[in-house]
Amino acid sequence: MFGNMINAEKDKDGHLRNKGHLLMFALQNVNRDAQLKMWRSVLEDANSETLQQQFSSLQVWAVCDEGALCRVSVPKYITLVGYLDPSQMRALVNVSTKHQALLYDSDKLLKSPIDLSGTSNDIARRLAQEVQ
Repeated sequence: MFGNMINAEKDKDGHLRNKGHLLMFALQNVNRDAQLKMWRSVLEDANSETLQQQFSSLQVWAVCDEGALCRVSVPKYITLVGYLDPSQMRALVNVSTKHQALLYDSDKLLKSPIDLSGTSNDIARRLAQEVQ
């Protein structure tokens, strides 16, 4: 799959699908392969038996720092986004420099930054705590 512009999947009431969450992280084009490898590992750990229920309604967006110029194949469970509105981009850039990702709740409100330090399993467990 190659990047294209989309919106988060929503239910008929405008909430994120299945009262889920949206995880956004900055994908730096110069280091994208290493970052995608790390996120594949996090999301594979998240899909382990113990965490699978918490992540069943998680939408994952990689926001490329080179916009539409970012052409990379991503796993089907990651949506590649080339642009967000300016306030979302500022927030994402800010947490990216702190080695964090952003988690939004089903009302599309920022719920929590997610610390990306430690192993992929550590990140998956922190994410699971916030998604509950």
